[in-house]
Amino acid sequence: MSKKGWAAALESGLKMSGETGPAKELGWLMIAKYLPRCAEQEKRTLRSRVSSRFTNACQTSHSLKSALFVRAALAAYPAFRTLYAAPLDGYLDELLREAQENPSDALLERATRELWAAHATTERIERAAGELKAVVTEGGKSAEVVGLRAHRGALLLRLVADCVRHADKGSAMPSSLLDTIGAAMGRDAWRAGALRLLEAMVRAACWAVASSAKSTVAYSRTRKCQV
Repeated sequence: MSKKGWAAALESGLKMSGETGPAKELGWLMIAKYLPRCAEQEKRTLRSRVSSRFTNACQTSHSLKSALFVRAALAAYPAFRTLYAAPLDGYLDELLREAQENPSDALLERATRELWAAHATTERIERAAGELKAVVTEGGKSAEVVGLRAHRGALLLRLVADCVRHADKGSAMPSSLLDTIGAAMGRDAWRAGALRLLEAMVRAACWAVASSAKSTVAYSRTRKCQV
């Protein structure tokens, strides 16, 4: 498609995303597809329009289509992460809840994990870890409840591992995570995810230790030079 063609499609997406119902979600998809093609000057021109659609999406929808749009908007405008921290925070929580309740939607799970990992903070890791602990330790007798619990636990294990890998190095990890991993190891459905999370935590810890050691060596060399 020529630039004129996708620019027109992007404009249509911006207009449709301001409507209601299916048209709004189709508009989000069109923005998600064509916004990354814009040059920096074009992105600056569209910023105010995209920002209004961004806050609306965070507050009104938690679907795969909104997740794709939110991801594209954050990639185009990284400042949205802090400018709209509150609506984004609430959106991520609701998106995770939606993914947990829809075990058959693999694309929604993937988009959810990518968004959480890309914007991982100590606070978000703690919230996800708290949910994970509750799922691993809760009961449930019916087959439906047990099946949904298995899905939720596996999803949260993968999501927390992704967040740990992408979090700022040296970020504090919840103290309950190791106990939660130990409990998850006892279930076949969760064992692989528990091992993946443990590996991510070990790698993060090793990086932090290595960084600390390098800083110590650099400081020692500086002191020697001063002497």
